Formats: sequence, C-alpha cells, structure tokens
Amino acid sequence: MLDPITMNGLRKTVYAAVLAFLHTGADASTCTSLANGEFVVASTWDCGCDPTSCDTLIIRHALTAHTDLEFARTVFVIEESGSLVSDRKFELGSTYITIDGELEAPYLRFFDLGELTNNGSVSGSSVITTKNVTYNYGSFYGSDSVVIGWYRQFQNNGSLISNVLYSLGTLNNYATINSNSLFMHLSLFNAGEIVVLGRMTGALFFDNDGTISADSLIIRGSGYSQGTIVCASAFVLGYEGQTGDLVITGSSLLVTEDFHILQDYSLEGSGTVCVSGHSENHGALVGSLDICDATPTMTVPPYLDVNTGTFPWGYTSCTEAVCSTAGLPDRSTEATARFFPSPVVDRLVVELEGVPAGLVDLELYNMLGKQVRVERGLPAIGFTLVRDPGSVGLHLAILRGSDGRVLLTRSILFAP
Repeated sequence: MLDPITMNGLRKTVYAAVLAFLHTGADASTCTSLANGEFVVASTWDCGCDPTSCDTLIIRHALTAHTDLEFARTVFVIEESGSLVSDRKFELGSTYITIDGELEAPYLRFFDLGELTNNGSVSGSSVITTKNVTYNYGSFYGSDSVVIGWYRQFQNNGSLISNVLYSLGTLNNYATINSNSLFMHLSLFNAGEIVVLGRMTGALFFDNDGTISADSLIIRGSGYSQGTIVCASAFVLGYEGQTGDLVITGSSLLVTEDFHILQDYSLEGSGTVCVSGHSENHGALVGSLDICDATPTMTVPPYLDVNTGTFPWGYTSCTEAVCSTAGLPDRSTEATARFFPSPVVDRLVVELEGVPAGLVDLELYNMLGKQVRVERGLPAIGFTLVRDPGSVGLHLAILRGSDGRVLLTRSILFAP
C-alpha cells in the first residue's frame, strides 16, 4: 500500500494529465488570472470573460470576491502563489479541485461528485464538503463547523481544526485533528492525534492506532484500538438500540474517569483500562483485559462499582503498574479561563482556575489553521501577553499543561 505522500504525488500527476487532456478538447476553455483583483471582473482573466463560464479555472494571483458565488466546472485550481478571499458565500462544484494557495470565505461548500485536494489552506466559518474524496495535506479550518457529507471520505494528512466537526462518512486521520465537539456516523480510522475538548461520538466502525483525547467518548458500533484513549469524564461503549464490540490489544491503553459498557456490547482483547471514578459493566468482558478501577465498590471480580454483565473465568484486575502512572483524569482539576479584553488591542490577559500546579504552554492559530505563536512555561494561575503586531482577526488559542495534554481552547479576536 502506498504511503499518503506518494499518493499525493500520484494525484498531482493525474491532475496534470486531466488538465492536459482538457486543454486539447475542442470545446474546453481554460481561464487563468492575470493580476491581483476582483474574481468576477473580466479584466482579471486572460479570457476577458466571466470566469464561472470556463471549464478550467486557474488562480495565480490574490483575488477577492464580494458577492455570493455558486458554480460547477471541470477543474478549479488555486496555485501556490494564488489566493481567493471572499466575504460572502462561495459554493464550488468542480469535478477536480486543487488548492495549493489559500481559499477563505465565511461559508464554503464543495458540492457534486469529484475530488478535492488541499495542499494549502482552506478556512471559513462553516465549511462543507460533499466531494467523493477530500484530501487535506495543508490546513482545513472551520471556526464554527466542518461537515463531511453522507458516505463521503475525508483523508487528513495535515491540520484539521473546527469548533464542531460532523463526519457523516469516512474520516481517516494520519496527522492532527482539534475540535470542541466531534460526531462521526460511518467510520473512523485514526493513526495520528485527535483532541476533542467536549464530547466525541464514535462511528459505526472505529479503528484507533494513534491517540485520542476527549472529555467523553461514546462508541456506537464496533472496532479496534491499538493506540491510546484518554477520557477526562467518561468512556461509554454502547448506544441505545444497537450492538457492537471493541477489541483493545495488549499494547493499547484506555484511561478514563467513568467507565460504562452497555447491554449487548462487549469489550474484548488484552489491553489495559484505567478507571479513576465510577465503573459499570452491563455487557461482556472478554479475553485477558486488565481493568483497574482505583476505587471499586465490589470486592470480588470483576472489581468494578456495578456489574450485571459477564466476565471470563480467572478474571484478574490491576495486574499492570501502568495505571498508577497513567495520569488518571480528575474532574476536580478541570481548567477554566478568562481571556480579555475582546477584541484584543495591545495586550491579552489570561486568568486561569483549576489548572494543575506547574507551567502551561499557549499556542495561537490563525483562521487558516497556521500556528502563528507559541509561548511556553507560562504561570498556571494566569499571564499577560503583548500582542503580536501581525495578529489580526479571529484566532484559536490552545492551552496545554506541562504534560502536553490540552486543557482548553478559546477563540480570541484581535482588533484591526
């Protein structure tokens, strides 16, 4: 199987072949930007025409749009030197979409069949893609939401950041995803890092080879985990009216405060589960799992707080020392913060409560999902930062603890 970088090169080769074919077509038209300017102005283009009428559209300059736009053509390209920034709706249905530069609009929708490849940056308040396949090798940012259409595929090899992320199809992650809330319908494969500050609702098929950190995780279907899962509040295997099973291998680790297995669901394998709060099993525990509840009510196997389900003969608990050093979540240390003023003019003041003793790190990302500032070793009670002159508009702040774990995220507005 080819690695994602090689596949990206192949996609570019295919795109070049398609473009060359279109150039030779009798009825095909190609329009290329000539200079910086307005997207809808004919003089911006070498064709001297309405660009939405062209079969192939190539943007090599900095363009702006101030009207709602919706069109569908065969090929749409923003080259590395190009950008398109709109303050209105932008809806694009081209069969082949390649973004090597920047595309930004408050409302972005990629519709119809075909393929979207982003090697640059895509950003907006609401970003929707219903393309057959979306490949992200750059930054993909939705300050309000990112939506992946029904039974569509999104492959992330870059940075995917969103307040709310809805994946109604297949989400394959090989890099980083940051979100306040994540809902998945069909399937998830994770070989990278996923950080969700709120609830993460798992897909019908769930496969984790990387790391997942969430306040709470609900798995609705079946799957595997060979990686690490950390839940600050609760891990729930099960969904009303459905059945499923999760297999966690010997190398995998699940760390959570509350732990629930619902009826008609089973947790299987030989992995380790560390529980610091309440634990219940109403389904089945299968295999040689090592489940360690730090405060169990039961003094007999399976050493949980509540058990109406089944467990294997010879069941043992807390046989691995890993749970004593796994950094079990403690809801009493949840962080709260106040960021002010808004908008930020000269200085950003941050007041923190409930942050574990020590130092914290602050990361700032702009609307394009690009990291623009990192401050390390800041006091855990609060701090003041002098504004960077280049920081303008909406930014995302991520606060991490001394162990690298995300404590909270906030949206920050910098004055013009």
